[in-house]
Amino acid sequence: MKYITGIIAMGTECSLNTPGLWNIPKEMYLDEEVFKTVESDDSPFKDWGIETNKLVKYREFCLYNVANHVRAYVDMLYDGKFEELKDLFFEAINDSKSRKDIFMLVYGKLRHLAQFKKINEFMEEEFGNAWLSYIDSVNSVAEHISNQADATERLQEIQKIAEEMKIQV
Repeated sequence: MKYITGIIAMGTECSLNTPGLWNIPKEMYLDEEVFKTVESDDSPFKDWGIETNKLVKYREFCLYNVANHVRAYVDMLYDGKFEELKDLFFEAINDSKSRKDIFMLVYGKLRHLAQFKKINEFMEEEFGNAWLSYIDSVNSVAEHISNQADATERLQEIQKIAEEMKIQV
């Protein structure tokens, strides 16, 4: 699906409980380099967070597919636009549910990418201990699940041996 993302999406009202950006100059909306569509199939996030049939300032004669503020934020992270993102969360999003969604999307979809080291450094700088705690908790849960799976496997082996011993008796 073709959609609008980035700063223009941050300036477009969305369904989230986020303020967005309202200080974007008219020239940016009219600049074809800034106001361009991208293809969702080319993103690890696919169609997640894209709202359809949206009006965009200074482009009122058409309806567009537009990334919500969280999707626009993670798209910009994926594209490495760290300078533009600096403090943008606190200015344009600043919502705890949205922060959780960003953390889940970034760690869930981007941690295996070559550029994740830079993304992680930005997230640490921007979100500090909240980001680090999130990663620790995800890793802790994954370890717990792994340990449970190992324990279940061992229990099944013991039960199998016990059944075999009963058969031999």
